Amino acid sequence: MKRKINVFLFFLLMVCLGFLASSLYNLLQENAKHVTLSMVYNQKNEIIKENIKIDLFEKNKEKLQDELDRYLSVNNENELIHNLNNEISELKKFSGLTDLHGQGIIIIINDSKIINSNYESSLLIVHDFDIQNIISDLRNAGAEAISINGERVVAGKSKIKCAGPTIQINDKVVAQPFIIKAIGDKYYLEASINSPDGYANVLREWDIFIEVNTSVSVTVPAYNGNLEFKYIEDYKGDEK
Repeated sequence: MKRKINVFLFFLLMVCLGFLASSLYNLLQENAKHVTLSMVYNQKNEIIKENIKIDLFEKNKEKLQDELDRYLSVNNENELIHNLNNEISELKKFSGLTDLHGQGIIIIINDSKIINSNYESSLLIVHDFDIQNIISDLRNAGAEAISINGERVVAGKSKIKCAGPTIQINDKVVAQPFIIKAIGDKYYLEASINSPDGYANVLREWDIFIEVNTSVSVTVPAYNGNLEFKYIEDYKGDEK
């Protein structure tokens, strides 16, 4: 009889332990988060992005440290001022604020003089987007400075748009012929205009007049428009 009681108590104890173990397992399952392959992939990408940021910060840190060391190594105040003036001069060149001179090409573009009843008249006229595409081809060919009828073309600032039979650039109306000057490798620039795949060839198919000449002496004037930014702000970190 006593043995039966012990067996019953042991059995009851096992049932209670099983119930507790089952309850604990269900509780842990409720609190556990299921990890999917998509979550793992996203986390991996985030880690890669953070590592790239760290690498960029390290490179910028090294660059800034090199510049600081260079300035600290200058004992002569005049030399320091000279170096700073050189950097300012380079920044002005990059921003388009100085006249530039060098080898390059000169392009002359004019409306078609051919009267063709098979073509719409608008197809025989030079439009703003035609000039824009020519400028894009020149930039892709490595043009370092570009002007249109004496107006400097500055990326992000110069607006080229139609104004009737003329074109407006930098808020100034320019008439035909459109004379585009570009400084850069004169042979690459010339090839970009004469290439069968270039946009100039498309214009030639519509009998638009295009003439391109290389030169060892091309002068591009400084930009004289407004350089203030409306939307750009200083970067202050990872702001959302």
